[in-house]
Amino acid sequence: MLSIKEFRALNLKGMKRCSRCGAIKPRERFVKDRRKPDGYDTRCKQCERLRTQRRNAKPERRQYIHDYNARRREDPAYWAYQRAYRCRHQTTPEYRAKSRKYYRNVVAPRRRQLQKPQPGFVYVLQSGPYYKIGISKEPSRRLAEIRPRLPFPIELLHLIRTDNMIGTERFMHKSLNHCRLNGEWFRPSSEELKSLIDSVEKEKRGKIDDAYVI
Repeated sequence: MLSIKEFRALNLKGMKRCSRCGAIKPRERFVKDRRKPDGYDTRCKQCERLRTQRRNAKPERRQYIHDYNARRREDPAYWAYQRAYRCRHQTTPEYRAKSRKYYRNVVAPRRRQLQKPQPGFVYVLQSGPYYKIGISKEPSRRLAEIRPRLPFPIELLHLIRTDNMIGTERFMHKSLNHCRLNGEWFRPSSEELKSLIDSVEKEKRGKIDDAYVI
């Protein structure tokens, strides 16, 4: 228990002591609570997060959240409120400035990172007349992850080593977009797929690596 003198000294430094873990942390790491004199709760964010996780892990609590969300999705008033909220808040200058800041600091760097050539592999999996075209830096691990998830057997048809796996995959996806089934799954003819792989070799987007064994 902190004395009044110690509490005032911590308050002047912008620090606070958590009532659960006992650690002294900056006030910004505490849960906000307008009812408190300093505007922050006595529990830090980490302790409150652990408390919420333990509470939501209980089966009855999980069932309650599931039923509540189901009832809310079926309520027309909920969707009317969501539309009104978007019209009221997402058109304000503050929201637009926040969106621009998020794009500049988070989205744009991620896009620039994806645009950089990344070496890796483009794999072509076959299951009957269906083909999956994806990328991975470790094809053996990726294949071991995919096989248990699918209800049908698959086999590795081609493996392409390339210095720009994202660009090669996009090129192949765009070329087979007319026969796309879902996501990375396609249904081209065998001649069309072989012609596409030959064009990848000619354009030097990558090369078939027969030496790599799964």
